Amino acid sequence: MPTDLDKLLGLGGSADASDLAAVRPAAAQLPPQVLSFLRMKGARIIVCRGSITDHAKDLKGVQPRGWPAGMTWDIVPGVYLPNRKQVVVATLPMPGGRRLPVRGEGHGSFNLLLHETMHGHDFLKNHRLLGASKFVAARTADFAKLGSYEQQAGDAGLQETYAESAARAFGRDTTLPAAWPQLAKFWALLDPGQLQLAPETIEEAPPRRRIKSRRATPVGTAQVHHDGSIELNLRADAGDGAIGHALVTIKPGSARYGEIASHLTGAPQGLVPQALAPSGPMVVKPF
Repeated sequence: MPTDLDKLLGLGGSADASDLAAVRPAAAQLPPQVLSFLRMKGARIIVCRGSITDHAKDLKGVQPRGWPAGMTWDIVPGVYLPNRKQVVVATLPMPGGRRLPVRGEGHGSFNLLLHETMHGHDFLKNHRLLGASKFVAARTADFAKLGSYEQQAGDAGLQETYAESAARAFGRDTTLPAAWPQLAKFWALLDPGQLQLAPETIEEAPPRRRIKSRRATPVGTAQVHHDGSIELNLRADAGDGAIGHALVTIKPGSARYGEIASHLTGAPQGLVPQALAPSGPMVVKPF
């Protein structure tokens, strides 16, 4: 008899059975409580190839809000599409089959499928857990340890903390209890075997309005590496609430380097050095 997981997984775009085999182990890490909730809400996890536009063809060639010119949804490997109730993840080729991209291969998450699925979980919960007292207390306690991506002001920071901390917890990131201890304990309430804790009910906040990104909402973070290359960890969003992510590296001397460096530093393009000095992650305002 098909399980909740079997019913959740589906093919999109040019994917075949080898792509389903590639994503199944990650999807199986979702706690039964999450899987059954997604099924009850009619959600699906769709696998495709290369980028999400292999399946979501209406986003092909479309530039996400606030992204640099020339960058489109075609470089995004994972997304949640609320209007379709679909989590979409794209696989990469490997000898003898397909695989999910790991951190650094077009995205910056601990686990792409878990991260995007938990964005879906958040939306389908009408963002009630974002305001749950236990989640708020856990994020507040761990806030100084969060990355700049998760520390973003407003709804974006809340959503990214929710999705990434869950991805690390359900993906069994052994560094999570030391890095984000209170968030690790929070997610153990949904996945009690993780930290050998007893199951506990999470009191949810009232439903929130549909979260929409405002024009001035940051679009992610940037970090300059020792070779001067700029790594952009971008959050893609659309007017219908879709949320995706892409990790892009811009090397000194490339066509877009001057424009992006100027945007980050505020200096006129003519005064931007050929390679920026190394820096820690910084929040990126819309281009």
